[in-house]
Amino acid sequence: MRVPLANRMLGDGEPTFVIAEIGSNHDGSLERALQLVELAAAAGADAVKFQSFRAAKLVARRWPENGGWKTAEAFGLDCEIHSAGPAHRACMSAIRNSNYYELALVGPEIPTILPPIYADGYSEAMTAVGGDGCYPVPDGPGLGVTLDWDFINRRRTGYHVFGA
Repeated sequence: MRVPLANRMLGDGEPTFVIAEIGSNHDGSLERALQLVELAAAAGADAVKFQSFRAAKLVARRWPENGGWKTAEAFGLDCEIHSAGPAHRACMSAIRNSNYYELALVGPEIPTILPPIYADGYSEAMTAVGGDGCYPVPDGPGLGVTLDWDFINRRRTGYHVFGA
């Protein structure tokens, strides 16, 4: 399926449409919001997404007993997972009303904020988007990824085992 949006098409066979998450990082400042839009455009984003809310009116006093995503689904709402990582991809793949994968702090000079801690090629870089326009969900045991423990241990600055 393909749908028109402004001067381009979205959908099957089309390039990935990248939406930069500005969220509420504008802190209510129009000047800051416009600066963030410029940065997103320079990073190659096709669109930006803002949030403007009052937390006290948004957050439920109690978590729904049947799980938030089921409540969202019952009302015909999407349940989006904010942030990125192997666990987030696994969650999204299990929630049928989740559609957007969020990346943070990417740009022309910063393809990813993650150090290369994965030994199996897992990446959060925008270049990791598959031919279908989606990020692949790791399918190995646990979180589905293999950590590069040599890399991690060489950069370790401390170590402590918590226990009884």
